[in-house]
Amino acid sequence: MTTTTETASEKTEKSMILGSIAHFISQPPRLEVRNYVSSGNDWQGWRAIRQERQSITKDLKTAKFMLPMVQAQVPLGILLESFRAYSGRLEWNGDKLEYTAGQYFPTEYRKAACAVLSQALWTTWRENGSNPRETAQRTLPKAVASWFN
Repeated sequence: MTTTTETASEKTEKSMILGSIAHFISQPPRLEVRNYVSSGNDWQGWRAIRQERQSITKDLKTAKFMLPMVQAQVPLGILLESFRAYSGRLEWNGDKLEYTAGQYFPTEYRKAACAVLSQALWTTWRENGSNPRETAQRTLPKAVASWFN
């Protein structure tokens, strides 16, 4: 079992990173209706945008759930390494977060944060001798645990 004691500067940097992630995921998605709806009575388009909004909100709830867990359990080094998740599109440059969109920013930016946070927890649990998938299934709500499959 790995135990590490973080220095004050490491705790400060980790708090700064997690605060930046919290701010990042809290920004509105700014979906563009015209990407989904061709006319006012385009019911399929309206249904598609509603489904996207639900998925984006689910990602926000998942990230908010994982943030305090990462704060409490994950050492700074593992958190920094976890930015390679989601193809490394969410990056910490030492001062701020930078995000490179893949297809469409509104539908993926919160997924990127979830990927980084779940990678950090996965690595921490694995290094502490636990099976990350079993730990997630046993201790997390189903929607959050799905990030550990």
